[in-house]
Amino acid sequence: MSIRRPLSASPASPLSLNDLLAIRYGSLHRELADACGGTPPALPKSSRRKLQKEYVDLLSRHMGLSLPPHVKGRDLAPIFSADLVRRQVDDSECEGWDHLMRRIELSGHPDLERLGHILRHQEMERSSDEPLRLPDSPLLDPATPILRQLWIEEGELLERLGDCEMDLLGTYSVEHGITLYYVRIGLVAEELGVSPFALGLVVYLHELAHLFSHRGVDRDSSDWDTDCFQNSSTYTLESIAQWYTFLVVAGRDEETAFHALLRGQSEPYTAFRVWRHEPLIREYVRMAMIEIRRSYMADNAKPKGSLFERVRQLVKFSKELP
Repeated sequence: MSIRRPLSASPASPLSLNDLLAIRYGSLHRELADACGGTPPALPKSSRRKLQKEYVDLLSRHMGLSLPPHVKGRDLAPIFSADLVRRQVDDSECEGWDHLMRRIELSGHPDLERLGHILRHQEMERSSDEPLRLPDSPLLDPATPILRQLWIEEGELLERLGDCEMDLLGTYSVEHGITLYYVRIGLVAEELGVSPFALGLVVYLHELAHLFSHRGVDRDSSDWDTDCFQNSSTYTLESIAQWYTFLVVAGRDEETAFHALLRGQSEPYTAFRVWRHEPLIREYVRMAMIEIRRSYMADNAKPKGSLFERVRQLVKFSKELP
């Protein structure tokens, strides 16, 4: 039973950019959770993990790795975050994006103040299991002139994306697993002109490939030592994840979003493209990955790691065979 509270019980606070966009992309949150096994409120368990198992099977087949029994479905389910910026930002990581987002203050704009008032009122009136019903307001559309004027210049988002070295749309960490930043995914998808849902699946698949490369076991039941994985070159880690994401999305609906995003990404995320047209390259990349995993050393002796050199040597050797 819901308790109705008078509107005066809590004054309407200004609506922040993060509030507005989290509401705007709430449906994206629910759709991605439905497909990948996340847990927003009131999502039926029977409808979750529609794509999670399919992605796991495809990655297992392409990477020649399997997940050990102690890695459960909940370990594969993403955490969802509406954060536009990191709460703590290292000076070396993507200051440009954070400056772009932090400089915006929507409070004080009269139309947004009124929209915030409506939403706060509705939040107090509804019961905990009722969905939030969005008012019919053009302010919730990020393509409107008001939002364009207030938070971003045309194309600036993609310029910031290419400058960033941090994981902007999603992360995989040993401690917390997979996190998807669904508001950022929605914003970038709008700018790229692709489906936010498709882009979200690409990001989830990329992070799942990180998890697979770390915790997946080969035919000898070996995985990637955690310290070695965490301290390996960004080029090595991102190239492995991008390569296997590229293989899985080929011919699928997500492929368009993958290539649209790729055009704006920095070199660690695009370097894998040199492998695309080499014969037998899938086996060579896998062999190099397994060799690095079994070395029990972090692959960081060179700035770009040794993965590309190992693959190049395997390709060269195969071409020299009679």
